[in-house]
Amino acid sequence: MAGPGGPARADSRLPRLLTRIPLPAVKGRLDHLSIDPEAQRVFVAANANGTVEVVDILSGKRAGIIRGIRGPLGVAFLPAGKRVFVTGEGGQCAIFDAGASTGTFLKTDSLALPGGADNVRFDLHERRLYVTSGARGIEVVDADSLRRLSTLDLVPDAESFQLARRDPLLYANQPDRSRIALLNRVTGDTLPSWPVARGSGNFALALDERHHRLFCGCRHPARIVVYDMRTAAAIDSMPIGGDVDDLWYDQVQGRIFASCGSGALWVYDELRTGQYRLAGFIPTGPGARTSLFVPALSRIFVAVPARAGKPAALLVFGTS
Repeated sequence: MAGPGGPARADSRLPRLLTRIPLPAVKGRLDHLSIDPEAQRVFVAANANGTVEVVDILSGKRAGIIRGIRGPLGVAFLPAGKRVFVTGEGGQCAIFDAGASTGTFLKTDSLALPGGADNVRFDLHERRLYVTSGARGIEVVDADSLRRLSTLDLVPDAESFQLARRDPLLYANQPDRSRIALLNRVTGDTLPSWPVARGSGNFALALDERHHRLFCGCRHPARIVVYDMRTAAAIDSMPIGGDVDDLWYDQVQGRIFASCGSGALWVYDELRTGQYRLAGFIPTGPGARTSLFVPALSRIFVAVPARAGKPAALLVFGTS
């Protein structure tokens, strides 16, 4: 079983805060993040602010701003052509040129997705974008032409989803149904969904394909449920903070990160026995539920909204 909850304890393996980059002009809820790893710029969807904030993590300053899409929700950096794909409220999607060094990002193309648009994943190998689209499911879009290729309409009301690398499966949370949906993204065939038996409000997902584990972050109660991907059995669960929105698995260090809106980044260690132990949790800030883990940089970024007189900020943690 997982380690007990309780107060954070000192642990040298915990991520360390490297810098706090203020975003003083940003108000309201912050949503998903993406990164240009070459230029080391992080893109933060500032939903309530109506902007995508571009943060230079080398200088520790805001490097630009993207406007022109209402209520940004999801963001994905596309290395080819240095473009940024942004989803917004009402099904808006737009591409912005991120190659300029002036901090000005011009809209180059746009499309609308019926049923809305939210979370987005970019598959570099397939060169496809996968976008959750409300009651319709998940839209598949060609990243080069922005042409809609198909609708995976067997996954309605999807929240967080993950693309497996060792097979063509897509796993998607359905919090309204307390289910995890599975489908073959090549054939479009659906597989039997998994019940979330030990919780509900399942908003976050992460995969450990090497050990055949799926991690499902639930809000009611606040827990991570661990599944065996081969049998669909829930084999473990462990407590986390409230209002989880993002989960990440670090396959090098064997750690799980959970960013929770209750105000902390929770960290679990994977033991040699295949079980999990609480390493501790690190205060971040109220509402800081979205994050981005970048294994190549050994960094995890946490977006903290403005609260109680404190400005919004991007927290940068080192994980190695």
